[in-house]
Amino acid sequence: MKRIAQGLVCVVAMMATACASAADPGGVTRIIVPFTAGGGVDSLARVLSRSLQQQLGSPVIVENKPGAGGNIATSYVAAAAPDGKTLLLTTNGLVINPIVYSNTDYNARTSLAPIGMLAESPVVFVTPSNSPFHTLSDVIKLARSGAGRFSYASCGAGNIHHFAGELLKSMANIDIVHVPYKGCSQAANDVISRQTDLGVISLTSIAPYLGNRLRALAVTSAKRSELLPAVPTVAEASGMDGYALTGWYAMLAPRNTPKQVVDSLSRMLNAALKDREVRANLASSHMQPIGNTPVELAKFIDEDDGRMREIARKSGIRLD
Repeated sequence: MKRIAQGLVCVVAMMATACASAADPGGVTRIIVPFTAGGGVDSLARVLSRSLQQQLGSPVIVENKPGAGGNIATSYVAAAAPDGKTLLLTTNGLVINPIVYSNTDYNARTSLAPIGMLAESPVVFVTPSNSPFHTLSDVIKLARSGAGRFSYASCGAGNIHHFAGELLKSMANIDIVHVPYKGCSQAANDVISRQTDLGVISLTSIAPYLGNRLRALAVTSAKRSELLPAVPTVAEASGMDGYALTGWYAMLAPRNTPKQVVDSLSRMLNAALKDREVRANLASSHMQPIGNTPVELAKFIDEDDGRMREIARKSGIRLD
């Protein structure tokens, strides 16, 4: 009996340790960000860290590990101890990078433990405000007519904007030259100056210009964005059912992080998304709060991975 009792004590102790490890007051939780300090993802990580720190009762810090399109940070977290103390705040690059780079050393579906979706941000098809294109259908019709050579600007090669442009080309059966820029701001500037006919750019970078220097033709998401309710989806604007891509932000932990820890962090993350400071930060960055469960995020990543692989296969997107 004594041995059984001792064994039960050990089991209970181990379970308690697993459940409490994410909230261990003696440890520091790190949120790893794949981008430099000062950007939208970094800002979101820092405001989230304050909410999580309050809930955990222990320090939460943000570490920036930029480079290789996000691969450095992702690989770092994937190799970290599965104790709930090292978290990754990332974007679509999690899914896209293993598709466009052959030397990526992680698998988006299996190398990390999903915690929860944080937010979405619309990707928008835009033209200069003085462009003859007033709808996305105008662009498609003229491109199909062969009346001229058209181009579209994206925020860079091998990202969500590039994939959104190539999906339009594939589904509409049109040929538009892709012009990748080093960032969304540069792409927006050249669309405004009519260096390219069309832009596929994040709302965050074009919001100040909409209605005066840029015209929004469509958002790439499956549903209209609450941030741009008057702008139709690509499916609505073109009649192409099934077109759907969106920019997203999520948090994950290393694979094999105990389920109790993941579930605890997920609950805290969803609570943080209701925090006034967090929601104000999202609104200022033109992000729409989402929130979901680890199971739902895993399903989403699985589906997004399949969707992106099919786009890359049809369009031949590779970066090495």
